[in-house]
Amino acid sequence: MLKARNEFVATNRMIVEAIIEIILYLARHSLAFRGHRESWSDNLRGNFKDLVCLLGKYHPILATYIVGHQEKNKNKYDFISWRRQNQILESLASYTRVVVLKQIKTAKLFSLTMDGTFDNSRKEQLAFVIRYLNEDSGEINERLINLKECNNTSSEQLFNIFEKICNENSLNWKDYLVGQSYDGASNMRGAYNGLQAIIRRSNTAAIFVWCYAHRLNLVLIDAVSSSVNAVDMFGIIETVHDFINSSKKRVALFELHQEKCYGNKQRKRRSKRVQTTRWWSHDLALNTVLDTFDALCDTLEELQKSECVSDRKGAHQAKCLKENLICDKFLLTAFIYKQLFEIVTPLSKMLQTVDIDLIGVIAVVDDKTRELKNARSDVHFLKLQEKVNLFKMSTSMDIEDFKPLPLNRSKRVPKRSAEETQDEVITDPLQNFKIQTFFVAYDTAIIQIKERFSEIAKGIYKDLSSFSRRRLEEISKNNDLLPKDAFDVFSDVYSKFIQKDDLKREYLQFSKSYFNFEQVKLLPLQLHKSKIEIDDDLSSSLTDEASESETEDSFENNDNKQVKEVPKLHKNGCSLSIVLKFLLISGLSSTFPMLTTALKIAVTLPVASTTPERTFSKLNIVKNKLRSTMAEGRLESLMILSCESDIKIETDQIINDFARKSIIMYTVQLCNVICLLEITSDILKILLPEPIQTIKLKNNNL
Repeated sequence: MLKARNEFVATNRMIVEAIIEIILYLARHSLAFRGHRESWSDNLRGNFKDLVCLLGKYHPILATYIVGHQEKNKNKYDFISWRRQNQILESLASYTRVVVLKQIKTAKLFSLTMDGTFDNSRKEQLAFVIRYLNEDSGEINERLINLKECNNTSSEQLFNIFEKICNENSLNWKDYLVGQSYDGASNMRGAYNGLQAIIRRSNTAAIFVWCYAHRLNLVLIDAVSSSVNAVDMFGIIETVHDFINSSKKRVALFELHQEKCYGNKQRKRRSKRVQTTRWWSHDLALNTVLDTFDALCDTLEELQKSECVSDRKGAHQAKCLKENLICDKFLLTAFIYKQLFEIVTPLSKMLQTVDIDLIGVIAVVDDKTRELKNARSDVHFLKLQEKVNLFKMSTSMDIEDFKPLPLNRSKRVPKRSAEETQDEVITDPLQNFKIQTFFVAYDTAIIQIKERFSEIAKGIYKDLSSFSRRRLEEISKNNDLLPKDAFDVFSDVYSKFIQKDDLKREYLQFSKSYFNFEQVKLLPLQLHKSKIEIDDDLSSSLTDEASESETEDSFENNDNKQVKEVPKLHKNGCSLSIVLKFLLISGLSSTFPMLTTALKIAVTLPVASTTPERTFSKLNIVKNKLRSTMAEGRLESLMILSCESDIKIETDQIINDFARKSIIMYTVQLCNVICLLEITSDILKILLPEPIQTIKLKNNNL
């Protein structure tokens, strides 16, 4: 009897395991579970049931269960209903959250990022993201642990939700929260009544970082609105998009002319909309127009001829748009901002990565500011003219077809009394364009970057810059010449973690020996086949060599040939990550505990609140218009599984948790004690290996 029971339990666990794999597949790919009709007699029953039937063809036990389930009376237990789906989803999401919280509690220090958005059912969804250092891998992680509906977005209500989530997940935010990052909304970043101010009243160490990616987006918005020519140019691009995409005939004609002009040299492209809320929309829309310039002009010319009788308004609009495109004013302005975007867009992409730290922001922002200053010169403007001339020569039109810059009539300003000189009137249209458009665009970008990133040159940011490899090298060469106020602000903010005197002492000792340790640790096994190149700020080969040496050592010392995993630096990781990972890999963290803690705080500080933005992109897929009635619990589980798909799931633990959740579900739904005991005990018997002895009910009503 015991053997038969164990076989019965094993069979049911195999069925549930297959169903868990199907649910996990659908959740991680953000696919819908249910279909319009789910009857067994229908050809299409939705993704979930169809995958169950598909897997049943290669899974004999699951196939037997499906046949019995279709006959209804042969199977007593239903594992594929929507209630069971919700239970399994909840178990999977709970397990994922437990793994993340375990890593957070191991790291202790964490930072917070929150943001809200409307979903397709017009509900405000609040994403709760935690940033922390993974002690096992040495990497920075940003994980979604909760998604809550928030009807009231006032700072007090947001704080209540924040405190509730921390209590539910046992997060000690008053002691270990070291930073918080939000977008520019006043209810989040308000200096007196915002969420960050309310949190800092209870935890002064939770410093606020205004999202650098959102700040850079504001810089770009000011830059593209800095002159009349820039406004006209982007307005023309937006009008072209609306004109072409307003008719399926025009879209097809545009694709046809792309095929005629380019063939298979480049893929067919659609015109893009210019939006202020999309960070790369200006860059993408501008490049699309320039890349398909010939096809776009040919399309407008054909529309002008073909619609002159049927649609006179459309024909006139096509003529006007083409005239606006084939002029030097449009092309010069377009190439000015194309060059500007080539400098700024990589910075925007880097600010949206998870592994960048505050030292990386300082280094990259300074570097891009220098590039902008160098590009703002007469020499670069001449090169820009050459690019425009080459572009006009590469098109299918004659150069004479392009309208030159207009020669504006000079306005005479009457000389006032006591004025000895007058402003010089610029008669050259090219010189006027350079002053009014070229210089203004770059000046606006440079000034706005300085204003919006001004705090990186003061306070805690100066103390953080001392941890960079470049500053370590300077201190080691200058014989312990450390500024008197070094780490003062950092130690005051994080006084419960850091002691200033101990940190300075460890910092000076570490700066003397860091480069010696680095050379010994990273000595290659084959001297003439390896080359170690260490950049001052961004070094990726450093960890590649460390990974090779550690991997080869692990092969020599392990008979089972199981390679020890060595943490790798991401391509965007900057000097803070390099120094910290070196401490963790080399085992020097116990020798320099205060310095290690300071570096952990530094890399845990948030840089941008872009992870919630990526979460909302998933939200639009998971809860689309056809799934707008999804319950909040199911939505949260699906979002966690979709966003944190890299976490490994232990199926046996999910099955055990799923079996135990059956008790709770039936306790809520059923009031009959006999039926309750019978069903819950049956569910436990068919899934849990250990026999059930007693079931205690703590309910006065039963």
